[in-house]
Formats: sequence, structure tokens, C-alpha cells
Amino acid sequence: MREKNREYNRNGTYRLCCLLSLMLCVLPLTGCQLAREEAATSRHEDRLCGVLITTQEQTDAYWQSHRGETADRTEAIVQMELGNELPGWPEGYCIEAQPDRDGEYNFPELEGAPMMMILKQQDEAGDYWRFTSDGAMQDIHCNSSATDRGESNHIEGTVYLEQGQQVILYANQVYQRPDGSVYVLLNSSKGFQNIGESSLGEVFSQSFKEEFTREMAGKKEFMGTELTVHVAVGEETLGTVIKEWGSEDTLLRETQVARGQEEFYLLEETAYVTIEEEKKGGGLKRSIYTWDAKEAENKDLSHPISYGNTSGLLETEYVTFLKP
Repeated sequence: MREKNREYNRNGTYRLCCLLSLMLCVLPLTGCQLAREEAATSRHEDRLCGVLITTQEQTDAYWQSHRGETADRTEAIVQMELGNELPGWPEGYCIEAQPDRDGEYNFPELEGAPMMMILKQQDEAGDYWRFTSDGAMQDIHCNSSATDRGESNHIEGTVYLEQGQQVILYANQVYQRPDGSVYVLLNSSKGFQNIGESSLGEVFSQSFKEEFTREMAGKKEFMGTELTVHVAVGEETLGTVIKEWGSEDTLLRETQVARGQEEFYLLEETAYVTIEEEKKGGGLKRSIYTWDAKEAENKDLSHPISYGNTSGLLETEYVTFLKP
């Protein structure tokens, strides 16, 4: 499964490149103590660049593997069991991001956490902004603008919950240092709790905004960043069937889609495809994809499918149709 992320340069144009779904690996927790010690003197230079969504399940699993790091955490768990509050993270606690070979950032021991980011990067053409997201962060909208006053960036996305699931989410702010390194601050949010909501649609929204000015060649330049996360209830797909049809509306083949399937090779005589998705609520969603005879024979189209995960969230996987 691949998604597109947009890279904007200072001229407002953008380049498209493929972004693999965020793959997190378990690595030693390095750099965090240093980040905490230097927070008072250096964090004012760090810039808001993203949001990482974690669940209560991930929070508990993390602290199970880091027992004894803080006594406050034990008290927070007790308060949760008493129903007094939602436990979060200790003040100022952070995890250093680990860049992979593709230049994407992973956060150790937070497997599957949805993320969206605005990263400032540089190449031979100069500085540019790169917008990224993972498979569980959907409906991404982003823009970057440059004026005489300065630069402004905005990105928003939606995390979908499974119908009827009880989920606690935290929206954690991600920062980029002047040297390009990245970390997530894990006390950014008090937490949002969804108690078995089954009605489809948005249930919560949270925004983070940062504005500042900097001196550039003797001139003050404005910089603005805004990140908005929406939480919505969506429908999980239980099963998907692809039906291939001929030019005279003749059914050629019917195929069940397997989870994790990224490509589907069509028959040579396929004129159009219908997709039937069985939803958890009992409904049936139908979609249709056609290939215009005037267009290239190998035109590729992708169909999104929403699957549930162990955290009660929905993740989108894409099946791409390939013509022979």
C-alpha cells in the first residue's frame, strides 16, 4: 500500500513522490534524556512539524516496557482505575524519531501510530516543505503559501474509529530541530475518549498552531504552521469482491480480495470493474471503475478499502488495477 505525499518548494510548485506506509520498529530509546535536559534552553528553537496519534493501548504497552522510569505514571494508572481522569504522559517526555533509508521518520515502540507531518528539507534546488502521512491518517489536505510577508503551511487529516469501539486517543505534537532531527512530545494532549459511538461522522477535532518571525538578511519574515486532526467514526470493510465486466455488460470474472493485496491484474477483455464491499453494519457499498477506449490501455486505477486494526482504528489499503 502506498500513498502520495506532496513536496512544496518556495515557488509554490509541488513534486509528487511515493511514501511507504509508516513502518515502526522496536529500537532502543535513545536521545530522549538529552532532549529533556536541553528542553529549557533549546526547545524554543524547535518548530512544530507534525502530529502523532497514539492510543491508550499504545501508552500502556509503552509503560509496561519502561517500568520504574517515573512514579507519576503509577499514580496516573490508579486514578484511571478509579475513574478520576485519563492518564497521559509525564511532563516533557519525548521520543526521538529514527529516520529510515527512505528518509521517513519512525518512532520506536509506537507501532502503528497514525502520523502527519510538514518537514522542512533541502536539496540542490533549495529549501522545500514536504507533507507526509501514514495509512491510518486519511483524507489529507495540505497547502503551503509564500508571500512577501513570509511562509504559511497547513495540513489536516482524519483518523477513523471503528463503529462501536471504545478508544482513547492522544494527539502528540512533533517537532523538528534546526539540525533537521525530529522528536515527538508525549504530553501534548489530555486525551479524547470515544465510548462506543456507532453513528458515522466526525466526533472530535483538535488544532495546533505555531506562528513566529525570524530575521532573514536584515528583514523580519513571518512563519506559520497549523495542524488539524479530525476524529470520525467510519465503517469497517469485512469483505470485498471485484467483478470484471465485458463491453456488452457480460460478467467475466468474480474475485474475492485478500487483505494486504496491493495489485489486481485484469483480464484483457475487461471493459469496466465493479467493487462490492460488505460493511460491518450490514450494508453493501458499490463502486465502479471504467477505462475509456481513447485512453492508454494500461491505465492504472486504485480502490481504497478500510480495514480495522487492534487499536480500534480504521486503516486504508489500496488495490491497484493493472491492465495486461
